[in-house]
Amino acid sequence: MEEFKEVFNPVLNEFVDKKTAEFIKHTTDLFIKDFVTYSKNLITGGGKRIRPYLAYLSYKTFGGGNEDEEMDVFVALELFHNFLLIHDDIIDKSIVRRGQKTIHEYVLEKLSKDDRIGDLKHIANSQAIVIGDLIFSWVLELLIKSKNKSLSYLFNYFFKNVDEVIIGQIIDGDTSTRKRAGLKLIEEKTTLKTAYYSFIRPLQIGAVLANPNYGMEKLFEDFGTKLGIAFQIQDDLLDIIGKPDEIKKTPLLDIEEHRYTFFTNYLQENGTNEQQEYFNSVFGKKLTEPNQKLLRATFEKSGAITYGKKLINENFNKAKDIIRNSNLENDYKQNFIELVVLIEHRQS
Repeated sequence: MEEFKEVFNPVLNEFVDKKTAEFIKHTTDLFIKDFVTYSKNLITGGGKRIRPYLAYLSYKTFGGGNEDEEMDVFVALELFHNFLLIHDDIIDKSIVRRGQKTIHEYVLEKLSKDDRIGDLKHIANSQAIVIGDLIFSWVLELLIKSKNKSLSYLFNYFFKNVDEVIIGQIIDGDTSTRKRAGLKLIEEKTTLKTAYYSFIRPLQIGAVLANPNYGMEKLFEDFGTKLGIAFQIQDDLLDIIGKPDEIKKTPLLDIEEHRYTFFTNYLQENGTNEQQEYFNSVFGKKLTEPNQKLLRATFEKSGAITYGKKLINENFNKAKDIIRNSNLENDYKQNFIELVVLIEHRQS
């Protein structure tokens, strides 16, 4: 994966630099130029690049021999991810992303320091939304430019991906208003918002670029579902036990924003009356440091952490077994298994 990033990152950076420079030429205002440029730095300054790498890996697996020609599609997948992150950070009220201020938080601070008038928080959120929309336009520009013979298949997968991640986000937002969400909706949200968006569709897009008749759609659905579920539960675990400087975002934000996960569901269904009562008293509220400490202990003592870790391991192992038992060539099997192992050991 590191070898891929060494080739991919310069291409991504060059495109984003070029589009940002073109865009800010439309205004002479230095304030606006500054926060638009800041959004560029968030894209180029970090990120795991999992989605473009998955597309690249499946492209090579099914005989793709000219990855340079398909690099625009790989860049588009990464930009689509960043577009969603910008909107997601507003929805989640996140103030940190990849160890840096989120775009809406950066704009808000700039507006406040400049002694602006009006509803500055609303304006900052609005500006970030529009920047996200701009990045989505770059995604479409890159995809439309593709000369691949499988373009219609690519768009079919891509727009399914758009639908899936949006309905997943809608479910996520809706369940945050409920007193109980239930495991079924949590699993549905996870499958749509993580498994399909982050794993299944990028794999299928890469494969169809190489061969529109690649014939292993179900393999990627099975593999991507297990990997996606493991990834999301792992993400939710890091939200509970992760250190801010390691996860590079605000910890326990799921709890403060009243978002349901496998861990919250387990505690609500299996915790003692005392544990459930305490959890419900802080769920959806700003947490003090003592409350953070006590809440982590409550998750641990209830068995939720053990349960979550078991699910993570089971799904990672199932993902590896699906690849081992597939008809892929051994070298490519190893590449996919190495990716699973890499994700297994991530800290952010």
